[in-house]
Amino acid sequence: MASTTDEFILNHSLMLSEPENYSSWKLTMRMVLVEKDLWGVISDSEKLDAFPDEDDEDTIKHNKKQSSVLIHIRLIVKENIRPIQELCDTAKEAWEKLAARFDNVSKSRVAKLKNDMHSIKIEEGESLLEHLSKIDLMYAKLSRARVKYTDEDKVAISSTSTFSPT
Repeated sequence: MASTTDEFILNHSLMLSEPENYSSWKLTMRMVLVEKDLWGVISDSEKLDAFPDEDDEDTIKHNKKQSSVLIHIRLIVKENIRPIQELCDTAKEAWEKLAARFDNVSKSRVAKLKNDMHSIKIEEGESLLEHLSKIDLMYAKLSRARVKYTDEDKVAISSTSTFSPT
């Protein structure tokens, strides 16, 4: 029988598919792993000795958790992303490879996002709500790129465009 989190993942098709959804994927995966008591494998709170006894009950339990986390990570990424972490021996290594690939935001990406944010214009026939939604979407992308914008910044950006109600 599938757990609530398994059903959530299946029903919402939570797949790591591109850099833009990495932050939400990472947060959701962490919640899933915490709920399943598997997060310790990634966070290193469940480390084994340097030379563990393979027949030891704790080692067997840890190895099962390790396998379970690897399965979760590998199944919930799109096929084109799987090669990034296919050769990883541990769940933590797979997690870190994905983070290295998707969590680092290049300066050119940040510059492009900032440029896109400042060039948002109200389109003809667009409502104020639609325009503000575009600003909020860009604000969310910048936040995921660890660029800090305040609500005052959003107001300043939205006020640089002219708006005439339709």
